Amino acid sequence: MSKSDALLEDLADKLGKNGFSISRRIETEPFALDIVAARNIFGISKGRMSTFIVVTSMETVKQETFLDFSARATRYLMDNGAIFLTEELGNRLLVCPTVVSRNVDQDMKDWLAKAIFKKHLDVFEFPVIVSADERTTHYSRETPVWGGAMFKGVRKFVQENLGTKNVPNQ
Repeated sequence: MSKSDALLEDLADKLGKNGFSISRRIETEPFALDIVAARNIFGISKGRMSTFIVVTSMETVKQETFLDFSARATRYLMDNGAIFLTEELGNRLLVCPTVVSRNVDQDMKDWLAKAIFKKHLDVFEFPVIVSADERTTHYSRETPVWGGAMFKGVRKFVQENLGTKNVPNQ
């Protein structure tokens, strides 16, 4: 079993234990979805939110391909979320498009740490990279003016559900 396959198995197991419904190996073009994890969450301050973690694997992750996957995964879940959550979808949608890759170069990690991704109406897209070789999780460390509290909560959500090792703030 490759490091990426072992990591995918570990992630699916962890997400299942964290209350997500798990779908595996969904063939879409141009990216196969290795894991689609779905869960509704409720909170006094957050209201109802449908959360999705959609994972694909790539040998080497590049910025253009990463952005393409993130946009396509978010659109896919906006269009098909009810397939994965048979209950009524929440008022808001959090999508974490996640790429598991063996080769994540430092330039990619640095770019991602400083990136700010667009917010859609009632849909929040927060892309993540998980390095299979290093067992580290990488995501944006930037916070737009409008999202201080939200970004802190989303980063905590990512660490709880996708975190493998803590990556120091960059």
